[in-house]
Amino acid sequence: MFNAELLSIAVGPAQRGQGHAGALYAALKVFFASRGVESFRIVVGAPLAPAHRFYPRMGAVPTAEIAVHQGVSSTVYVQTLNSPDDPA
Repeated sequence: MFNAELLSIAVGPAQRGQGHAGALYAALKVFFASRGVESFRIVVGAPLAPAHRFYPRMGAVPTAEIAVHQGVSSTVYVQTLNSPDDPA
């Protein structure tokens, strides 16, 4: 069971490729871990190829395929977190 979910990370086109999304994601992991969250999920629609490359690079693991929107499959990724005492 998940009590946390990342809905989206958005970085403006002029700022992409500069590490901002990775920094935001790392900060979110620290935030969740400091609050006792052990893992969180991210649901990514099939057409979002950049997201399907990004989340696995960050350590998220694809765990399921679901249909959130009619006719479009989505992948459920799960990010497991280290404890606040165990730095990532």
